[in-house]
Amino acid sequence: MRGIPMNMQALQLQAINKLVQVTLPVPKPGDNEVLIRTSAATICTSDLHDISGNPFGIVLPRVLGHEAAGVIVECGAGVKHLSPGTRVAEHPVIPCKECVECKRGFEHVCTNMGHLGYDRNGTFAEYFVQRADRLMVLPSTLPLATGSLLEPVAVCLQAIARAGDIRNRRVLIVGDGPFANIIARLAVRAGAGEVIVSGREPFRLSMIPGVTIPIELPWKSVDVAILAVSSAEAARACISALRPRGRMVIFSGIKEPVAVDLFTREGGFWRTVRYLRSAPAERAPLAAAALSNHIASGRPMSTLQLGVILFEP
Repeated sequence: MRGIPMNMQALQLQAINKLVQVTLPVPKPGDNEVLIRTSAATICTSDLHDISGNPFGIVLPRVLGHEAAGVIVECGAGVKHLSPGTRVAEHPVIPCKECVECKRGFEHVCTNMGHLGYDRNGTFAEYFVQRADRLMVLPSTLPLATGSLLEPVAVCLQAIARAGDIRNRRVLIVGDGPFANIIARLAVRAGAGEVIVSGREPFRLSMIPGVTIPIELPWKSVDVAILAVSSAEAARACISALRPRGRMVIFSGIKEPVAVDLFTREGGFWRTVRYLRSAPAERAPLAAAALSNHIASGRPMSTLQLGVILFEP
């Protein structure tokens, strides 16, 4: 595809709390890589943590961003199944395919992984490069802005999978941010008997359709509790809400220790991180199907869309 410029605009983290709009050369795709013109990139909570504290020790400067959709404009050597003009969403994790976890089929917890926006420049740019096998072709009916939600929706599908069979069951989600919103929509779609969402922001709660907003948190009465906010208090609320033999899914990280009475409580605790990109537990097509089947319709999941040139620090 012709018309690729020499330079591009990007948002580069140069120091803590110093995200700067810069001009950089458009990257070149290497072997088995493609160059993508970014159509939409979402802001993950982890991006905000990276800006404010860089908890993962990113070597700076670095272009952030790891959730995006766009159009392929150039393919590197060895790319056979994709071509310029193809609309894609990316999976930000780049597994080594050689470590024990990769060989077990768990590439999402690769011990030598690369990751867009962490050890290489990410998607907060007009163009970015990704390995061809980490892309999914989007349905022609799915808008690219909606397609940029594929990675977060796939991660949330992983949380639903960790919850087990939730059909006709009572599910509590603690948190009211974007991930809680998506998890709640997916839980409703999966046939949960009741989805209860607890949060502190009425505006955010009002954006989640088909759920119960409790006046008080449940007590020992839910089958599944999903922690979707980074808070020890919220984690304790999840634990208290579980009935005997209930299951807790820990979606958000917890900084502080949380005590659990394992002697008297019979139940399961499951941590979920990223999502599987290997058969038979491939989440990306399921995420595309969920987005295509109107999970994003009704009350919107996004409230603001900006171009990169409108960025203000």
